[in-house]
Amino acid sequence: MITIKAPCQKHDLYFPSILAPLAQEGKLYVFMVECDCDIAYIVANLKEGPHFYYAGSPSAIARQYGEIPWLPTKVESDEGLLYGKQAPSLDELLSYFNESANVRKMKSGIR
Repeated sequence: MITIKAPCQKHDLYFPSILAPLAQEGKLYVFMVECDCDIAYIVANLKEGPHFYYAGSPSAIARQYGEIPWLPTKVESDEGLLYGKQAPSLDELLSYFNESANVRKMKSGIR
């Protein structure tokens, strides 16, 4: 397992180590994790490591995660199962989250 500090810097999050070589092969997954602070995150396994895109209440993040247009899949390893959505490409992943962030800013009135 890969252990990293949660963005709150108080707790650790654990990811299957299989995500690192998959990212190097260009197989990128987006998934939801929850911290002990009761904060959930949407995370992607990029080549440089996990990247956190959104944080919020578990219910709000579950809604956002449900809106991601890619098909659900599971990543299996001897460390267990991880359910996520596989991005078609790095460009599409970055484009989706950039556009999604811009839409959220416009809806909230932030410029």
